[in-house]
Amino acid sequence: MDSLEFIKVLQISCLASLSSALIRRIHFFLQTIFQWKIKCIPRERNKVDDRLAKVASDRNTEVQVFVNFPEEMLDEFGFCQKALSTPEVIAAMDTTQLGTLIMKLGAANAKATLNVYNEIIKKLGSPQALKALNCCVEAYKYAILSFEMVSSELVEDSQTANYDVAVRGPKIANCKKELINAKVKAPRLLAGNRFIKYHVLMGYEITSTLELENPNEKLDALYTDGAFRMETVFATAEGVIWKQNGEWILGYNHYLGSCSIFEVELWGILDGLAIIQIRGYKNVLIHTDSLEVVKAL
Repeated sequence: MDSLEFIKVLQISCLASLSSALIRRIHFFLQTIFQWKIKCIPRERNKVDDRLAKVASDRNTEVQVFVNFPEEMLDEFGFCQKALSTPEVIAAMDTTQLGTLIMKLGAANAKATLNVYNEIIKKLGSPQALKALNCCVEAYKYAILSFEMVSSELVEDSQTANYDVAVRGPKIANCKKELINAKVKAPRLLAGNRFIKYHVLMGYEITSTLELENPNEKLDALYTDGAFRMETVFATAEGVIWKQNGEWILGYNHYLGSCSIFEVELWGILDGLAIIQIRGYKNVLIHTDSLEVVKAL
């Protein structure tokens, strides 16, 4: 069988596997694992390719890495530096206290921006603009609720806190998109959206750190991702596996056919779990950047 025939077989296999079937197969593997958890990583934080590149670099393999710092990243750095320089934050004794303060600050900033939205709604008459603003109002109401929930969840359930803060990111991103499409020119709103996005990212990093600091949870890590290769129109599921002590185990990828991105993400998890089962690992933390996959599992 040549490479083209092999790809065609994989394509048929992928098309025959509906998402529901993939989910059932994943659940079958999860039943063989003693302890498992799944968490969502925002797409810009899911660095499967970077992790593969780092391991290749560590093994003296030639790897080229190009890094640039867009203006938004510098803006994010300045915001974080300012947020972490308040007397209350400096006095924080541990990660939990730091996270609680950051989430409370996020809720306060979200409430302030929500007030601005409500003021502008009273002045605008365009139906399209009102639709966009009302979309953002709902997103901010949920953001405030999430920040307040996370600040109370940090002590007892860092995993739930991690999920609750991560799901806010897409809502705020959609708010920004709606404002741009409706041609709403309000710098204060766009600035408020950026600040909430940064609070979400900080909250995600803090809750992730808390999970790592928990000595009662010794979990091996499975990082998965899915991608489409535009030049071939084929999808690729890939992942890396690390032992709980940070030791590299392996990386893998699976070239697929014309799947939906949801199915590609599921394939990445399924392949990783199959490898984990073969190697006898019984405790695993699954990382994915797909909220849909987290909800489905």
